[in-house]
Amino acid sequence: MARREDGDLRGVALWHRPEREIADHAAFGARVMDCEVDSALWNGIRVPFMYFGEGSALASVGEGGETPRISFALTGQPFSQDVGDYDEHYVLSVHPFVGLFGNERATLHAPFIPELNEFYGRNCHFVWNEARAEPDGLGIITSTTTTDLSLRSMSVPQLIGQVFECVGIEATPSRAGLVGTSLIRQMGGLEGCRPFKIAGVRKLIENFRSDESFSRACAKQTIIGRDTDRPLSGYQSLYIEPRKIGSELTPDAVLSYLLDRGVFRAGLKFACPSCQLDFWLSLDEAKSRLECQFCGHVFNASRQLRDKDWAFRRSGLFGRADNQEGAVPVTLTLQQLMRMHSLADGIYTTAMDLKPKGATIPRCETDFVVLTTRGHDRKVQIAVGECKTRQPITADDVRKLKAVADAFPAEKYDVYVVFAKLNSFAADEIECIKSVNNRCRRRAIMLTDRELEPYFVYEKTEKDFDIEGTAVSFEDMAIITDRIFFQNLRREMVPPTGVAPSEEPG
Repeated sequence: MARREDGDLRGVALWHRPEREIADHAAFGARVMDCEVDSALWNGIRVPFMYFGEGSALASVGEGGETPRISFALTGQPFSQDVGDYDEHYVLSVHPFVGLFGNERATLHAPFIPELNEFYGRNCHFVWNEARAEPDGLGIITSTTTTDLSLRSMSVPQLIGQVFECVGIEATPSRAGLVGTSLIRQMGGLEGCRPFKIAGVRKLIENFRSDESFSRACAKQTIIGRDTDRPLSGYQSLYIEPRKIGSELTPDAVLSYLLDRGVFRAGLKFACPSCQLDFWLSLDEAKSRLECQFCGHVFNASRQLRDKDWAFRRSGLFGRADNQEGAVPVTLTLQQLMRMHSLADGIYTTAMDLKPKGATIPRCETDFVVLTTRGHDRKVQIAVGECKTRQPITADDVRKLKAVADAFPAEKYDVYVVFAKLNSFAADEIECIKSVNNRCRRRAIMLTDRELEPYFVYEKTEKDFDIEGTAVSFEDMAIITDRIFFQNLRREMVPPTGVAPSEEPG
């Protein structure tokens, strides 16, 4: 009901477009205000949401199905509990303030995309026509006599696939995406991938093939990186697991963490007395009598155990010869995007194959997708990207992802294209990536190891460039990218006291 300033109750305000005539106003009551608006009159005006009240509820989480299910009681409802009221319905707005702890493959957050109402109904509420996308949550049409509610969380890859389908793109997990997802799960989640920020850890993974072993001393020296430009001493503010504040991050602690997560396996090297060739066996396979892997000779290994050092090898996904399908730079990029924005309502998935299904795009792949609803005017924000170790970003990479971004209507989506590398961008790469932007929109986001390694993405960069060190949105990151890479706005170096600007110190 609408009320004038003088207190007169005026009835229901019925807002509608001119082409949608309301034939029977009486269905809305005796006193109806007909509010007709067009594009000129609307001009950004928002119709106020009317609601009865709000409250919080403690939900229980069940793991019985493909995705977790939450159940909670509805208390403090502003309705009569008469039995005869079961025919009366209302919209219950559900706002999940927190995510599903430890599960990054399912979500309770429904992006504000009304085209997905049926998907939400079938996958979250079980009734296809009783769910409604809302700016801050999910609306469920339910009876006034309902006392409790159960909702099923949605599969993140399926949800993101539905978002892309809305604009005519078929998006499905790629082989690289499946590897990346498994790697993140093996590390205990996205934050469990923090050791990859350490240059020595990445070097240790890259330097040895899956069939090569290395000693503990070699592993520790590589992680320390004493004679490199990124030694372990530069990562002392990094916490990969709980330790006393101010205590040192040691190579032993890093190696132990990687062993716990199955990145490396411990084993022993043995020499066959017959063919004299060395072979490696994991700790689980070692026993007193061994068979040579090369000649089949069986021998007693006890004599060789004296003063023998442990030998380590890459394990699991890290034992693959495909460089984990480039998953390491992807995990570092996702860490920065998800942490910097504190995306409690953000969701992500690793690499997806993209095919045209009505949209004008070439068939391509994005290394990740990040989605959140924290855009301006309730727009959905999407980030797609290309991540490399040291390979160049090509003009074809830029062209394909730019076409994907262009496929999303600007009035409903803000789409950003992220390019990340574990080294510096070349001049031709920067010039090519600049084409993602236009005069009205900055959409390109660029990250190097300088931005990927720190806990806060721009804490190193702000020392050299004239930028704001804090960014809270993809738009902020695009603006900072423009200042760093396209305008090259470096900070002026202040000369030491007593030295003229034109003089050399010393």
